[in-house]
Amino acid sequence: MPYYSKVLAETFPEKVYNNFLKKLIELNFLKDEKRRTTIKEVSIELNEKADKITKWIHSIYEDILELLYNKPELFKTDGTLCTLTMGYFDSYCCIKIYLPFLPRKGEHFDFSFTKAKTGTYNYRVKHIMHEVNEDKYEAVIMLTGDMGSDYGDWLREKALFHQEIGYRDILEMNSFQVDDLLRKLYRS
Repeated sequence: MPYYSKVLAETFPEKVYNNFLKKLIELNFLKDEKRRTTIKEVSIELNEKADKITKWIHSIYEDILELLYNKPELFKTDGTLCTLTMGYFDSYCCIKIYLPFLPRKGEHFDFSFTKAKTGTYNYRVKHIMHEVNEDKYEAVIMLTGDMGSDYGDWLREKALFHQEIGYRDILEMNSFQVDDLLRKLYRS
């Protein structure tokens, strides 16, 4: 997050939280990845009220997510531009980011920054779609926090093919409900 924070501070110097953000960056607030700095510690160190800091951190997080979606070129690294759609139960997040490689369907994908938005950082690649528009290429990668399995995906496809369940069932039900339905259908 320090890199994302630096880009945010440079992009929106007029934001109310910008002085606070710059102080956090100067203090190297993520000194130790294993031990997170608490809001109380930051409040004491910067002599700011904890509720104000909480509000600022929420705004900073939302603004970084917005920048990642609307201006991914600010965070450009070597690799391919990818749109990541992440879902876990009723929480969703969509960002654009440059990846040095394209993950394959079924692989696990960790992205700790999204945990506050979706409730998890551990995803599984559900679908990959490739978009070509004249000279631009982008991969759209759908990630799910539901760890499922390839066999469960195969059963879902089989049930759809044989019209034992509909697409609406899959869209309207949670994954565990669909799994329970598939177990009833294919119990042997």
